[in-house]
Parts: sequence; C-alpha cells; structure tokens
Amino acid sequence: MIRPHLLARAASGAVLVLTATFGAACTPSTTPAPTDASGTASFGPNDLAPGTHVTVNKNGQWLPATIAQPLGGDRFIVAYDGFGAQWNEAVGMDRIKAGAAVAPTEYHPGDKVLVTTQGHVMFGDVLQQVSAGTWRVHYDGYGPEAVENVTSDRIQRPFLGVSAHTVGEAVMVEANGQTLPAKVLAATAQNRWMVRFDGFNPQYDQEVPTERIHTAPPVVVAAPVAVVAPPPVVAPPVVEVPAKPEKDKGKKAKPKPEPVAAPVVAAPAAAAPLAVGEAVLVSQRNSWVPATITAAGANAGSWKIKYEGGNEDEVAPDRVQRLGALAKGSRYAPNQPVMVEWHGVYVPGKALKEDGKGLYRIRFDGQGAESDEAVPVKRLHPR
Repeated sequence: MIRPHLLARAASGAVLVLTATFGAACTPSTTPAPTDASGTASFGPNDLAPGTHVTVNKNGQWLPATIAQPLGGDRFIVAYDGFGAQWNEAVGMDRIKAGAAVAPTEYHPGDKVLVTTQGHVMFGDVLQQVSAGTWRVHYDGYGPEAVENVTSDRIQRPFLGVSAHTVGEAVMVEANGQTLPAKVLAATAQNRWMVRFDGFNPQYDQEVPTERIHTAPPVVVAAPVAVVAPPPVVAPPVVEVPAKPEKDKGKKAKPKPEPVAAPVVAAPAAAAPLAVGEAVLVSQRNSWVPATITAAGANAGSWKIKYEGGNEDEVAPDRVQRLGALAKGSRYAPNQPVMVEWHGVYVPGKALKEDGKGLYRIRFDGQGAESDEAVPVKRLHPR
C-alpha cells in the first residue's frame, strides 16, 4: 500500500523521470507538432544564437527552452528548461517562437499537479510554496496527513491540450485481464490519462495509454415500476339468526355464534426511498461494495456516495440498493434472496435452508450446487 507521506525522495543523482508533457521518448522529431495560433514565428533563423531563450511546441504545449546548437537552415537543437541534456531535441522553426513561456515550475496554492514518486505518478494539490524550488503537496483522495514537500524535478502540471477524454469522465480501463470502470483524474499527455478505479482507493490510481482506455457505455436507467395496491377486502355480510318460536320459551337458548369477519389482508409496505446518510451497496463488477449516500446527484435520480475507503463518486439509481438487515428474532425463509459479505464485498445469492446453529446453506447467483457454502448469519443481509 502506498503511503505518500512516507515515500522517500529520489536521490539527487537519479535520472529525472520523463514527465507526461514529453510523452514518448524525446528523440529528434521528423513530424512537427502543431504550431501556435499565429501560425508563424516572430523572428528568423539568424536571430537564434546559442543561449537564446525561446518557447517550443511539444505535443500541443509551449515549453520554455534555450537554443543549444544551430543545425543549419531552420533547424536547431533546443534544451528544455529544468530538464537534463538527455531530453535535448532537434526542432524546426515551425515549432519555435520568441520569448519564454510561464515557467512550469511556478505553482500556486490550489493548482492541480502530478507528482512522480518512486516511478509512480500521483495526483494532488499544491498547498504552499516552501522555497524557490519546493512546494508542499497534498495527495488527492488521502487524509490530511498525506502531504509532502516536493522539488521541481518531481512535479508537473496536467496536460491542458485537446485529448480524447475529459477530467471527470467515466471510462472503462483494461487492467489485469479485466475491463474495469474508472474516472479520469487528469490528462498527463495528449494520449495518456490518470484514472481512479471505481470502488478502489487512490493507491490503485494508474496512468494509462490510449489502447487501455475506452469510453464507458451510457447508463440505461430503467423506468420506475408502478406499485399497484391490492383491491380492498370486503367482509362478508353478517347473517341474523331468526329467533325460535314461543313454544321453545323456557328452554335454555343456545348462544348465538359471533359473526366472524374475513381476515384483512394488509397491502405490502412500499420500500421507503433512499436518503442521505443511509448505508447502501453499490454495484461494481458483478459484486456490491458498501458505501454511504452523501447527497443527491446532479443527474435525475442519481446519488453522490462515499465508499468506506474514502473515495467518492456519483452513481445511477440502478446501481444502488439499501443494505438490508434481518429483524431481530427472524429467520431467512427457504430460497430467500440475500447478499453475502466476503471481506468487505457483497455477492448475491439465496438462503436455501438453515445448516446448523447460526448457519445457512447459500447458493450463489449463477453458480451450481457444487459451489454451495454454509455461511454464518452475521455475514448475510436480506435483499
């Protein structure tokens, strides 16, 4: 488990980690990147002597650099500010313009940033500037103790150019042979994104390329099913028993039977709507994860929820159900649908029968009798 506030800093002599802005390896480019809005440079090749400060277009972003060596014609080797010589690159005039851009090492409180630590990219917020080249950062999704002072060689801004996926977008990501739902935290390059998997803590955040990320299918919300109340039960009429003739006067009369009304069948109680603060289960990859409703969602019927690990999300109503509880003294009926808890995750099944004191024989949905299991009642919840 990653604990950001305990992570050791990389040794000062270690090779700088390639930032997301650079994307692929910085070998000499043969295909120029898009130019700026002006489309033309504001100076000529003869103006670019070694040491001249310029701004270079790299994957759609303008980065500060210095002319290191003219190559002849309109091509030059540039050294990017804040990076070692291994990232020097040969570029043409169509990617160069005069003047230095705002240095990427100028960060302010509240800025969203990407921090490299032990080869892993993490998402966070700048809290304050500690010194000329050091900032205090809080790691996103962790508690207030997850803060660290980081230097300029480990921090960068997210990619702000045009990309295929936007911040906050729900996506599907291929991981370990599965396709899992996730949310985009930030773009790290034009074709790479930081994602957080639904139901997982921030230590599982990943930077993924185009081939592993896909647009999530639209959520189809089923129309609400109308609850039809049963017809009222009408008691049968009470039939009067006629009095016996006078000749029977003096004999002890048999007591009249009390009229018996037909039993009243109560309409089934409608389930109360979900409410803020209620414990619920959220559907995740054919299982259910416990969470708490924190607020109504922005979309009709959706809910904002907070998982037990602290991660927050907004989910459609068809992915949420109440975490039921068995009434005290009650028992599960044969074949009653239940949710079975297993290490914090819930899977659906049905209680076949009692299987000893405090145990029920469970058959899991989609499984045969060979997978039946005797489960303690404390791990079961009605559904």
